[in-house]
Amino acid sequence: MTITIGAASLARLLTDLLDTAGAGIRLDSHRAEIGDEPGQRDVLAGFSSTGFVMGHTWAECIGDGPSTVWPVDAAVIVVGICKALNNKSDIATVDILAETAPPPENPVEGEHPGWTVTVRETPALFDSDTVFEFHAKHASVIREEQVWNIFTEAPELADPQHVDSAQTAWSVNALAPLLRIVKRRCTSKHSEQLRLFRASDRSIHLAQIGDDWLGAAVPVKVVPPEERPSIEPLLPVKVLDA
Repeated sequence: MTITIGAASLARLLTDLLDTAGAGIRLDSHRAEIGDEPGQRDVLAGFSSTGFVMGHTWAECIGDGPSTVWPVDAAVIVVGICKALNNKSDIATVDILAETAPPPENPVEGEHPGWTVTVRETPALFDSDTVFEFHAKHASVIREEQVWNIFTEAPELADPQHVDSAQTAWSVNALAPLLRIVKRRCTSKHSEQLRLFRASDRSIHLAQIGDDWLGAAVPVKVVPPEERPSIEPLLPVKVLDA
């Protein structure tokens, strides 16, 4: 099975997911409705997480393939290949092929050997020998059920000890990836906003950037929560004349 996708689209998708990638990037191809447009289309959807922040985005494609988890270093190389192809032609596309990898020397019973993934410039469009092959892990390494539970705010994720407060404390590990993504998506012709959503029964915040990026971020737990800053302003006090 082969997935064909625009080089620019794949580069953008992977670049966003690299900002939130810890153990790897999971990619799934399937058919889905996009926005308000009728009918279903082929999409390549991905998500990744560092433990502090999680990101999910997608792009239209043609075809289907198995769910895989790409290592970070391989995704970086693919981004470079896609950018080079896009510089040559803004309609350049790449093919993604995945085959079951050969079993390891000491296989574990019941464990999937992973996938041999090949990313190549689409032969039908260009006469090129651009090919990159790497090993990807089985999709079970990063389970989609956990992501669905976060995005749908499943009741089992509610924290009975959570206290809703006016204060939210963030670490650079949570916010920096989000700010990099929103900054990259802002251009002279197109402006994006980072929107954070919180619920009263859990600390994790859902995040949205534009129309095709959805994520979540975990703030720093502060005990006890404070309703106001703990320091006072040191600006000189000016008394205005009546």
